[in-house]
Amino acid sequence: KSSVPLSHPHTDSVSCVAFNAAHVNNDASGTPQRSLLAAGSYDGSIVLYDPSTGQLVRAMEGPEDVEWLSFHPKGGTVLLAGSMADGTVWMYHLPTESCLQVFVGHEGGA
Repeated sequence: KSSVPLSHPHTDSVSCVAFNAAHVNNDASGTPQRSLLAAGSYDGSIVLYDPSTGQLVRAMEGPEDVEWLSFHPKGGTVLLAGSMADGTVWMYHLPTESCLQVFVGHEGGA
C-alpha cells in the first residue's frame, strides 16, 4: 500500500493515534457509523481523518498536550482524550461534534 500525507499542519509532535474501526457498527438508532482515525498532538489538537483516503474530517481542540486517545467500544462514536500535563480527560460525541465533558483533577497517571 502507498502512504497518504495527512493535511493538518500540527505545530508540535503527534503523540498518539487511535482507530475506531474495531468498534464501528450500527448505533442505537441503526445508523452505520463511519471509520475514523484520530491523531492527537502535543499542540493540543485532535484531528479526525478518513482512514481509507486520508481526507481530513474534522480538527478539534483538546487538552493542553494530547497524550492518549481511546474510542469507546460501543459504536466508536465517543472519543476520550487525555493529558497528564494538565490532568484532564476530554469526552467527545463525534456525531454531534461536541465535547460532552471535561474531567479535571486527575493526577499521578501511569
